[in-house]
Amino acid sequence: MAIETVTNRAKLEILNGDSPLDTATVRICYLTGAGVAGLTAAQVQDFNFLSELDAVVNVNLSTERLTLAGKTVTEDDVNNWALADATDPVFAAVAENAEGVAFYRFATLDSDSPLISVHTTGFPQPVNGGLTVNMPSGWLRGT
Repeated sequence: MAIETVTNRAKLEILNGDSPLDTATVRICYLTGAGVAGLTAAQVQDFNFLSELDAVVNVNLSTERLTLAGKTVTEDDVNNWALADATDPVFAAVAENAEGVAFYRFATLDSDSPLISVHTTGFPQPVNGGLTVNMPSGWLRGT
């Protein structure tokens, strides 16, 4: 089942002002492995750090991690939401399939980098020709 889940840790950090989305170092990695399809929103929302996602059986994080560039946070009064957007990240070509992506605020290690969200809608996607993660509605939206 496809998920688009923001973690409770991310919600706390955003509301506390600990994670300003336009200035924090936000990174993305893609997910591989048979375990990604079994992830549930209820499970992911309770993860605090990227390492907890990596600890799930048969869920693997890409070794390539990209820092989001061109980040913006805007208010949309027509659609009644706030939107965090960035330039679409592009991963190098690797002979594997991405089963989803994870966004996180980079600290120093996976074990202290707060997980922001996990997205599996629109996956799997081959990475063998490179992978551009299209974010037509931004990478995070608050409604």
